[in-house]
Amino acid sequence: MKDNIRRHVLACATTLSVVLAGCGGGNGDTAQEGPGAGVPPLVPMPALTYSQDAAVCAWMVAHVQPFAWPVQAVGPRTWAPVSVQTVDTPMRNAQGLAQYRVTSNLLVLQSHYAPQIQAKGLAQSSSQLWAQEAACKYAISVDSQTLTNLSYEFTAYMPDGTAARVAQEDYTAGIRQVRKADPCRPEVVIPGTPLPPECRTGT
Repeated sequence: MKDNIRRHVLACATTLSVVLAGCGGGNGDTAQEGPGAGVPPLVPMPALTYSQDAAVCAWMVAHVQPFAWPVQAVGPRTWAPVSVQTVDTPMRNAQGLAQYRVTSNLLVLQSHYAPQIQAKGLAQSSSQLWAQEAACKYAISVDSQTLTNLSYEFTAYMPDGTAARVAQEDYTAGIRQVRKADPCRPEVVIPGTPLPPECRTGT
């Protein structure tokens, strides 16, 4: 009787050891998958400078696909051809370059960049990657970025020839020069507000 019990216990122990080995248990030699198995790791990313920074631009080339119109997500591009809008007194920097405001559609940008952001666990937004991509490609420094309704804009000083090339990009919905602030020609006029004395004529 005791021999039968002993044989039964040994058989159960052998079976248990086989099950543990198959499940990765036992002596711990079997590699274990940690939490989040199958989720791509975060891609180390330098701080975006929105300029033609060598390290940042190299990272962009290695990890971010350049913009291409997301036909499957938004359909074919139906925007009217874009031409550069100029003003008589544009804002200029010390090098004499005019400042331009470039506009795109936020949904279009997200349709291209968001899948990459999600797949690689990036912390930056679609609009930020777009501004950095433009800075790297055209050797410009983005001065400001603005989100308005469903549009996204950035401003940058650039040669007129560069502005003409940016106008041909599929992502460009509009590009125009930024007018130099003129107290005699305010962009927003409040009724009843007088102009500065130096702006008055005929006196």
